[in-house]
Amino acid sequence: MSLEEQKQLVESSGVFHEWSKSNKGNYFYMIFAMFEAKGCAVPEFSYYNPKIKKATVFGTENGVSIITEDKIFGGKIPKPLSLDNVKLEFGEALEAATKVQQEHYKAETPLKNIVILQVQDKKPIWNVTFLTYAFSTLNIKIDAHSGACKGHSMKKLFELVEGTAPKGK
Repeated sequence: MSLEEQKQLVESSGVFHEWSKSNKGNYFYMIFAMFEAKGCAVPEFSYYNPKIKKATVFGTENGVSIITEDKIFGGKIPKPLSLDNVKLEFGEALEAATKVQQEHYKAETPLKNIVILQVQDKKPIWNVTFLTYAFSTLNIKIDAHSGACKGHSMKKLFELVEGTAPKGK
């Protein structure tokens, strides 16, 4: 099923219609999935309500349901996401990111995958993060329209939190 079809599944559900009645002015801004490297992804669809400054996340596993409603992580107001500009489907984006991982970070074996589609710098970007067995995070940004890699980086998990790196003797 395409991203657009999955989004329509969410938006045509009774759960979404009921939520929309009390959340006028909301807009779609993100797709998120976290799953085991060899597992199956179930995307979540996020909508932002600027009036109450909260996001609501809808899941599609076993029917449509509200997973959470909370403030935006980081406090930055998200940009609306239009799937009209997205040419790369979920699996294609993951495949493109895996190709970059194999070319540049072959020794890093993914354990978990985090895949996010959102607007960055006015363009839809697939932000793919691999959590690896070596306790690294490998982040790869893929242009959702062209499929081009827009950048990649790797950090050790203990480097992400200042002051938690092991100290030498």
